[in-house]
Amino acid sequence: MGMLEGAAVATVTPFKPDGGIDTGFIYSHMQFLNDGGVQGVVPVGTNGEFPSMTTAEKKQVLAAAAGAKGDLFIIAGIGSCNLAEAIELADFAAGVGADAVLAVPPFYYSDVEEDGVAAYYLALLERVQLPLFLYNIPQYSGIQITDRIIERLRGHPRLAGIKDSAGDAERTRSLVERYPELRVFGGSDTQTGEALVNGAAGVISGVGNFFPELLRDTWEASLIDVGVKEAAGRVRDARMIIRQYPWIAATKYCLSLRGLPETGVRLPLVELDAARKQEIAGLLKRDFGELL
Repeated sequence: MGMLEGAAVATVTPFKPDGGIDTGFIYSHMQFLNDGGVQGVVPVGTNGEFPSMTTAEKKQVLAAAAGAKGDLFIIAGIGSCNLAEAIELADFAAGVGADAVLAVPPFYYSDVEEDGVAAYYLALLERVQLPLFLYNIPQYSGIQITDRIIERLRGHPRLAGIKDSAGDAERTRSLVERYPELRVFGGSDTQTGEALVNGAAGVISGVGNFFPELLRDTWEASLIDVGVKEAAGRVRDARMIIRQYPWIAATKYCLSLRGLPETGVRLPLVELDAARKQEIAGLLKRDFGELL
């Protein structure tokens, strides 16, 4: 657990034109992120399009990322409405060398009672071998991980922490203060600085896919408490550019601007057209030309 802190990247899943997983891209991307100075990666999460993947494909991505992780820690996404699949993915992640797992709450029944969500997580905690992070992203899952749920899980030896991607800086601060034994990661690129200043163990970023240097600079600034606002502002500015477009497709296009192969998204997401690509390239070259 001592190494699970710092700047981590919620990595994309690269799809080939025929729809398969491009493992060669994963190896290149992991090297790019190692060179960029971040501490960890989180594959098969929201940025990784996990709801659109089969269990076998998720395992393929996790194995490739673990095989090329270098100095990076890996928090493996195992989110599923199906408890058995989540357990299967957690076991697989442990077998290939992941350091922890990340589980979104079961997300189809958005009116489920808090006791049901807590019971799901307790069943998962009893079966996983690795430290487990709760994944709070209610704008997508429809389920808020509340204090009542956390209190039901608190004290379990495999409960490691929370990735808070709800976009509420005050809530992230409250989690840090209320649960000092847990590692809270900020999951919003627009609030990276606030999360770190408020004592988060680290941040998990989408922008870091293509600008890991900005994430590294923000983490390093937080360690010496100098220039955090300025460094985090650059992460936020990059996020504000790509959020104007379909953001996962835009993230993958931005990676091609950094020298990685072009890679696609999977339905129901759609690709960028040529005009949007030109706009993104122009905006990034205007504001981040030194990195391109």
